[in-house]
Amino acid sequence: MKGLTMAEDCLDKVLGCIFGATVGDSVGGPVEFKPPDFIHSLLNGEEWLEDMLPYRQGAHPLGIWVANAPRGTGTDDTRLNHIFIESVIKNRGHISAELLALEYIYRYRNHETIYPKKYWSLAKEFLENPYICSCALLGFDDPEIYRGLPPHVAKNPPGLPNLMGLISLQSVGLLYPNDTQKAYAKAYELSSIMDIGFAHDATALLAATVSAAMSEEKKVEKIIERALKTNPFGFRNRRMTDASLSGHDFIDICFHTPTLPKFFEIVEKSRSERELILGLAKEGEYLHPFDPFDCLGVALAAIQYHKGDPVRSILAAANHRRVDGDGKLIRLRDVDCIAGVAGAIVGAINGLSAFPKDWVRDVAQANRDVYDIDIEKNARRFYDIVY
Repeated sequence: MKGLTMAEDCLDKVLGCIFGATVGDSVGGPVEFKPPDFIHSLLNGEEWLEDMLPYRQGAHPLGIWVANAPRGTGTDDTRLNHIFIESVIKNRGHISAELLALEYIYRYRNHETIYPKKYWSLAKEFLENPYICSCALLGFDDPEIYRGLPPHVAKNPPGLPNLMGLISLQSVGLLYPNDTQKAYAKAYELSSIMDIGFAHDATALLAATVSAAMSEEKKVEKIIERALKTNPFGFRNRRMTDASLSGHDFIDICFHTPTLPKFFEIVEKSRSERELILGLAKEGEYLHPFDPFDCLGVALAAIQYHKGDPVRSILAAANHRRVDGDGKLIRLRDVDCIAGVAGAIVGAINGLSAFPKDWVRDVAQANRDVYDIDIEKNARRFYDIVY
């Protein structure tokens, strides 16, 4: 961003964060959860992703909405992030858990007027979980779907902290540039719609990292360190950041309890990107597929290892995997979410100008064509209203 004015630099970072989230999402989307046979076929015998690719799969409400989607198409992560962005725009820069919940309810109940007819069934199913969670938060009851479920059940039927906040609130940190405390607090509030347990902390730490990246600090390690120290509510014994919780005192409660410091230890020990990826795979092998530790931890580790380089950070995140005892690939993990989180952060650090032009072009075109989401228009309107 050399030569840019302060205003241009800020806009470049906002564009970078919002575009970066979808860049990462669309790099990981075609390969998420895929086994070796699929990966080898897609990559001509290789198993390490090195570029953004088109899709080889059909439509799904929580993935892409067209079969064989073009390169650059985002998944549900992109659609959720832009619901947040468009809600901020609609409310002239104001946002709260109640306003965002009302937006989810409005979109679910009016999906036939908001989305093209060919997407009606996909859109309704995609919006169902945010709708149920929003009804639970606001005390609404819908006999057709909600059926009076207790809020903690409505939020997360499996009963485990998951990635809903991390994938739907990637841009919250942009609301409070260089104010990690406020960014953390707002993300924690907004995540009350769909997050439970330590997922609140993970979502809030992502917002704090994006906020810290919007400062003039250039060193990635300093940005991450500042973000992870953010604790406006004075929480003690935080599962995400307290290294002591991975020691012997916890062994009787949980077979393996990772913390973010454990991921950074792997960064320090790794002598190559592949050694990093295999080390992270081993650390996360006991985590469930949608665990916030896996998503935020791997994204931050990839960014710190590559010192914020947008391309290498996103590709490292998109290669996260499950491996056997010999280090051989079993399948990739939820890499669209992980790479999307990485993309949002490195975009805020570096700005859109640091991304490959063909990635930016294809992401803008594909999401406009497939979902009618104009990423650049949304990002610029967000910037004009918030900044």
